[in-house]
Amino acid sequence: MAVNEKNLLETYLQELAASGYEKGLKWASCRLTRLFEYLEENELNLEDVGVKEAQGYQGWLLETGRKDLKSYARGSIHNFLKEAVRFYGFLKKKGVVYTNAFAEVKRVRVELKLPRNILKEKQMNLLLEELSRFEGRKGLQNKVRRYKVHVICELQYSTALRIGEVAGLKEEDIDWKRGVVELREGKGGKSRSVFLNEYAKQLLGLYVKQMRNLVMCGNNNKELLFGAGAGRLMTIVNEELSEVASLLELGRFTSHGFRHAVGFHLLKAGCDIRFIQDILGGVLNLFQNWKNLTPGFCMSKKLKILRKMNNFRSLLWKNIAGRKARVISIAPKSYILSIMSA
Repeated sequence: MAVNEKNLLETYLQELAASGYEKGLKWASCRLTRLFEYLEENELNLEDVGVKEAQGYQGWLLETGRKDLKSYARGSIHNFLKEAVRFYGFLKKKGVVYTNAFAEVKRVRVELKLPRNILKEKQMNLLLEELSRFEGRKGLQNKVRRYKVHVICELQYSTALRIGEVAGLKEEDIDWKRGVVELREGKGGKSRSVFLNEYAKQLLGLYVKQMRNLVMCGNNNKELLFGAGAGRLMTIVNEELSEVASLLELGRFTSHGFRHAVGFHLLKAGCDIRFIQDILGGVLNLFQNWKNLTPGFCMSKKLKILRKMNNFRSLLWKNIAGRKARVISIAPKSYILSIMSA
């Protein structure tokens, strides 16, 4: 690897770390090391890579395999190409290359697998209930951390937003009157509208209007609803979910599990697959063999069905309304999280 290439790689990794992907740096470095091996073996410079060479990189990975002589799984090949796309996007921004050839690569098909450990409705309720007991945590920092994760997880289960999409939300993206979150730029740059159930709407309202300024740290991005980038927010949420899931013996569960849960819970409730696809904002390849789909839904019908599916969370809100107001000391004086009925 030439000196200038090593410097570019170091700068790229530093930018990744600054954006909150500290835990992914090791894998990013390993994947890009393989890319530089491919370039060196084929006597290519970074700026020499066109679509043909980028496509050849995929074939080279399939042919050479891992260093222990085993073949790469196709999912791993996808991860290598994703990292190459991201790296060449960085190079394009720096003016080192003019095009991102890896973005044009036709990738090998990955075997579709059902998501693992999809929580049932009762299990999900237990998980969310445990997260809501933030006031029982020891230490101010732990209380605040669990409280924010509690709000984020309720938001995810109501809207099926990806954690990266949650991280990018701003206060102006929420339409309180309609109970809708307008996602300006989701995965692939697509926008969509997602719905808040009554419980999530009230909880998020309390966070924004009363608690947000109190729980924000000095180094948080004040423009963002939760003050952290995707990488950092994912780390925080997944660490808390791992602890709670272990406590409740629910198995491994991450923030992405909320999307799977929303999709399957809606499917069990008899919702049209195309409606579920619209809510999740992605192509449901897992269900592409399902036939005889019903006609499309209008927006009002979507909202009605989603609120029905989330009814048990709304009922939980009414149950909480009967309890005493919770108090959490996160400032010199105590602030009451007033519980309002739905």
